[in-house]
Amino acid sequence: AILGLFGTYFVTNYIITYRRTLKSISELQEGIGVIGSGNLDYPLKANRKDEVGEISRSVNQMTANLKIVTASKVELEKEIEERKKTQEALKQSEERFYKAFHANPTAMTIASIPDGKWIDVNESFLRLTGYSREEVIGHSSTELKMFEGDLNRRREIINALQMQRSLSNY
Repeated sequence: AILGLFGTYFVTNYIITYRRTLKSISELQEGIGVIGSGNLDYPLKANRKDEVGEISRSVNQMTANLKIVTASKVELEKEIEERKKTQEALKQSEERFYKAFHANPTAMTIASIPDGKWIDVNESFLRLTGYSREEVIGHSSTELKMFEGDLNRRREIINALQMQRSLSNY
């Protein structure tokens, strides 16, 4: 009789523990399914002090870390999109400048102030001076003896440029 009572107690205790563990594992599995479907705000119950509770706490921590990484990824994607828009706007601006500079009927140049070497010149400048692009780009007006008779004029232009950053009708 004691052996039967002990067997009944053992089987009953095993069934209760087994069912409780299975229920916890089932809840864990359902919660992981919710998180896996994209709901990173879903917290798993982590109140148990056994292996299932440890797994639940680990999954909650992993989900919190994943939310941070996902937010960072979204921010990075936004920044990439903004940079693409900025690059496109810059490209369009450069195209407009190129067209306005090169198609302008007024002789125009872009030169480095320290050494006076031309970086770019438009077709009107080439027609006016008679030089080819290859003869001008990378050279200065001094090298091409354009201000040979009036070096003071060159200094005046450079001083005016340094003060005003651009010149017109000079």
